[in-house]
Amino acid sequence: MIDTNRYFIKHFSRLVPDEIWRVRPLALLTDIVTLESCACTLTLAEIYAGVDLTGKTYLPEYMEL
Repeated sequence: MIDTNRYFIKHFSRLVPDEIWRVRPLALLTDIVTLESCACTLTLAEIYAGVDLTGKTYLPEYMEL
C-alpha cells in the first residue's frame, strides 16, 4: 500500500511455505522494497520519483499496522 500524502509504504509479503503474511512499514526514501515475484528492487525515492509532496514529512504521523 502506497500513501499518496506522505512518504510511507506498507509492504505486504507472504512467506512460503508457512503461508504467513509479513507487513513492513517503510518511511525513509532510502528504504528498499523487494518484489521477489518479479525480481525487482526499488527504493522509496524511486517509487515516489516525480511525485510532488512539497511540505510533506518524510516520516508518517503514525506507524500503525
